[in-house]
Amino acid sequence: MTVPDQAVPDGALPMMASLRTFQDYHWLMLKVFYDAVLDAHGTAGLAQLAAGMRQAGVFRGTAMRDQPASFVAGRGPAQLVEHWDTAEWQLGAEDGTLRVTTEGPTLTLTLPEAPGRAYLSVLDA
Repeated sequence: MTVPDQAVPDGALPMMASLRTFQDYHWLMLKVFYDAVLDAHGTAGLAQLAAGMRQAGVFRGTAMRDQPASFVAGRGPAQLVEHWDTAEWQLGAEDGTLRVTTEGPTLTLTLPEAPGRAYLSVLDA
């Protein structure tokens, strides 16, 4: 996945700003869920929240894997990135911070920090 060095098409900048705003809302929503569950139910509630988020991840991954386009393109690391359902990779590519390396069938995506880290950093305290 490379970002070609070309002129930005009309409307691309507002579209990227919209993707960035949506992405920020996503991480903010998770932070708000975390805070509300912690306040209302303590660490036992956080365990339940974590279990629910893991299950949601399974459903999300299955939905991405089972898209009709993935059956045509095949299933592998590159196809997973191609069919990813949120904007982390596009935003990283736009910022110039996404690095993609391959070695045989292995695909590695590197970003300077995990997406959403700014919202979730207070959880480390």
